[in-house]
Amino acid sequence: MKKIAAAISVYSYSCLASCKGLRRRALTFAAAVLATSGPMFGDALAIGKTTKQHQMVLSCPMPLPESDKLCRALADGIRAISPDSVLYFAQENLGHASGTHVSLVVTSQNHFGIIGHLEWRTASSPKPSKGPEVRFDVMDTTLSAEFFPHFVQGLLEATPEFLAE
Repeated sequence: MKKIAAAISVYSYSCLASCKGLRRRALTFAAAVLATSGPMFGDALAIGKTTKQHQMVLSCPMPLPESDKLCRALADGIRAISPDSVLYFAQENLGHASGTHVSLVVTSQNHFGIIGHLEWRTASSPKPSKGPEVRFDVMDTTLSAEFFPHFVQGLLEATPEFLAE
């Protein structure tokens, strides 16, 4: 394909004034071929790749201040590292739907920090798996929703295996 484009380019520049119509048609043809030819060169490796949509049911059953913002921060964090994931929200971690069910469990929260972990289960592994407990503390300020993405990042870094299931 590269040779075709180079040949058209060399030919079109040698004609200059006498072949204006031919040059335009050749460049239009080259553009059409390049646009419809699919992945090429560096993108050729993408042919064998398949994108698998990972369905997740996300629940954040906690009566904490700003828990909706914490749950949204978790959803944003999951989407950032797994953009093909399709997220659904549930009030509790139900075991009958398909996909991975992820629960955010906050064991402690005060003005200076938050402690929690992730639990998840799949159809192939209905027994809940539990990730490590992550602690996030703030100094010289009070914990607010602006810190939730940092806490979520710590949770996801500590528990990468639930995305692989």
